[in-house]
Amino acid sequence: MWIFLLITILCWGITPFIEKYALQNIDPIDGLFVRCVGVFIIFSLFYIFSGRIKNVFDMPLKNIGLFILSGILAGLVGMYFYFKVLKISPTSKIVPLASVYPLITAILGIIIFKEGIGWSRIVGTILIVIGVLLVK
Repeated sequence: MWIFLLITILCWGITPFIEKYALQNIDPIDGLFVRCVGVFIIFSLFYIFSGRIKNVFDMPLKNIGLFILSGILAGLVGMYFYFKVLKISPTSKIVPLASVYPLITAILGIIIFKEGIGWSRIVGTILIVIGVLLVK
């Protein structure tokens, strides 16, 4: 588990610098398009050659719709505006500020899924807010 987490952290930590460099002379929407097409091609090849493509056709339409909505929100709209702000602002400032999305997730989890509110969640939320204020 820890090796997978480490790989995730390294990939997510390095990628903003690659994106910032790539966005220097490029409109964010063009960069996002190329990024998505590249991922689509590689992922499609993996799915076709691994034989997993049949799993997609067995998926309920409701789940397909929810994944498409998720992709539009996070992969298109969220990434587009992230690229726009990353292009004009310091990477070391934008990445931590953009990383407060768990705060939104925690709040919505409490409201929508009626998840409990414990002291650790309250303290964690306060620390997120303090962190944002310090980076700002």
